[in-house]
Amino acid sequence: IQVFNASSPSSGFEFTGRTSTAGVVVHPLPWLAAFYNQSNSFRPQSNQSINGALVGNRKGEGRDYGLRFRLWDSKVNVSIARYTTDDSNAATGYDSNFNNFINSIWRAIGQPNLQVPGGSDTQDLSGKGTEVEITANPTPNWRLAINAAQTNQIASSLYPRNGTYLESNRAVWMQNSTRPLGSEIATSIPNPDPVTGGPATVLTALREVDTIYRAITAGAGSTRRQLREYTGNFFTAYSFRASEGFVRGLTVGGGANYRGKGVVGFDTTRKNAIIYGPAYTLANAMLAYEWRLKKSRTLKIQLNVDNLFDESKPVLTDASEIQGFSYVFQTPRSFAVTTTVTF
Repeated sequence: IQVFNASSPSSGFEFTGRTSTAGVVVHPLPWLAAFYNQSNSFRPQSNQSINGALVGNRKGEGRDYGLRFRLWDSKVNVSIARYTTDDSNAATGYDSNFNNFINSIWRAIGQPNLQVPGGSDTQDLSGKGTEVEITANPTPNWRLAINAAQTNQIASSLYPRNGTYLESNRAVWMQNSTRPLGSEIATSIPNPDPVTGGPATVLTALREVDTIYRAITAGAGSTRRQLREYTGNFFTAYSFRASEGFVRGLTVGGGANYRGKGVVGFDTTRKNAIIYGPAYTLANAMLAYEWRLKKSRTLKIQLNVDNLFDESKPVLTDASEIQGFSYVFQTPRSFAVTTTVTF
């Protein structure tokens, strides 16, 4: 695979890798199937690390296996699956102050040529989980779908290039630890120094860099940030077909999407215990009407409403043991109308 820079077509990178996929399905009984799949893959990444080098390919391996059931004359279909995944060298970002503070140090010791650009690093993830899906048509007019999942992903090898960079330059920085940052100080570096009470120095900035690095690597060996272990979705709809009058051709439906509590940070005062953000549920609804036209043609108009109750509470995504510091807003209630003509 070749990736080119659009602004400079002559410059680009070439990535190579090998992928494979295999699977098998066995039907021991008419209503029962067992399946197994495995695959490996790679994904090119043009992300550059703190030293400007490419982070390389992202590699993944996955396996899933389970059972499928067709019950009650296929009115109910159930799938139960287990899976494992391994995702290595996945590019990930980090607090921009990590680089900003390092650049303040280089400027303060008179080596601005060694400043680092905004960069990425990587992490490895290993995961496993269970998924259950049920689709059913209890009657010709009534259908429903339910799915639920439990998953976990453990993060490891967090930000290895950043760690190597810090240790390879620490000796030089410590030799200049008392140099004042002066006008080269980056925003957010405390000044005066909270330890000495004097003007901020190279050591002040280095303490802040180390604090950021401890925070972004606190999750090593634990569940990855942003993961919600439990999720679920439900939807049901009923179509009025046999009745006469206005309701013939009417379909009404509704459902909900549940997202369990999410990992938002780690408490460094309690051996990096996981900090969770709250769970939430969003409801949705639909209303459709279908008209039968001449020559077997039909006209269908459908209204979909997402976030039916206009849930607006901010969702916490990042926090420390002191406070939450990053939130996202739910998408406000929205309406969508579609028109479909079949002939």
